Amino acid sequence: MGALAIHVGNGGNNYNVTMVNNTAGVTNPLPISIAAVSNTKTYDGTTGTAATPVLASGSLVGGDTFTTLAESYAAKNAGTNLTLTPLAVINDSNSGNNYAVTAITNTSGVIDKAALLLIPNLCRCCTPLSR
Repeated sequence: MGALAIHVGNGGNNYNVTMVNNTAGVTNPLPISIAAVSNTKTYDGTTGTAATPVLASGSLVGGDTFTTLAESYAAKNAGTNLTLTPLAVINDSNSGNNYAVTAITNTSGVIDKAALLLIPNLCRCCTPLSR
């Protein structure tokens, strides 16, 4: 709570001042945007990527940090023009609630088909010889 000085010739002695906390104040979350970046991988049955999204707008303040900054494909199947979605978890001592995070997807993801090597079975099934 702040201090108040009254200057009226007698040192403010004509007034009794009571300080009251104002609890109606609002602190709005800081807006930031996280954008997924392009990624190409070979099919591995997962939606995970090696790419790291970027901070497209805004910034973290003070000692706040990203504890997670990752992205994933919307689906695990091979293809092109796949959607990548960023994920950000922020450590701000308020469960990330000091920030309004906008996730910007990217639709240039590629999952290449995995190579499959087939080796023919050269063993022929036959019945054992009779004696």
